[in-house]
Amino acid sequence: TGSTFVDSRNSSLRFKGSDGIINTSLFPLAVPQLTIGYVYGTEATVRYIALPEFSDGKFPKTTLFGIGGRHSVSQYIPEFPLDLAIGVFYNKFTLGDIVDFNSVAFGAQAGKRFAVLVLYGGLQYEKSRMNLSYKSSDPTAPPVVDITLDGANTFRGTVGVRLALGLLNIFADAKFGQVTAFSGGIGFGF
Repeated sequence: TGSTFVDSRNSSLRFKGSDGIINTSLFPLAVPQLTIGYVYGTEATVRYIALPEFSDGKFPKTTLFGIGGRHSVSQYIPEFPLDLAIGVFYNKFTLGDIVDFNSVAFGAQAGKRFAVLVLYGGLQYEKSRMNLSYKSSDPTAPPVVDITLDGANTFRGTVGVRLALGLLNIFADAKFGQVTAFSGGIGFGF
């Protein structure tokens, strides 16, 4: 029952929304990620996915790019009982010319390994911004919507657990801030 939105560059591209607002408690997303490290206590992470335009141009090109790094602080503190690290990460997500999202995060993490079980947590400062631009076919709405939204989170706490089973790693964590998020995944590597 929501408004139909038309892409400003491709009038055949139409989106049906819930009056411009999508209210959902679940937003699944899978993105390949490569982490390289541990060189002098530093690791680098890159994530990237690019989906081409499809359905005869009715769904726009979608990309997600992320890059970041983390450095061990505990290597400078002998006999400290936890592994400590600091990190910075940047992400960019685009959906054609409709959505342009950027985020940056700075944080500190702590972890402790017990055989195959790893417990971890952290604190993080983050900032995010999304630009949303589209044409509306709703006669009661403005013809062009062009807004910028700043993310609600500025500080976030994380708690999590990982099973380190040789080359196989399985993790689950919860992130608490203005917005609560749960994540999990499977990784391969040591």
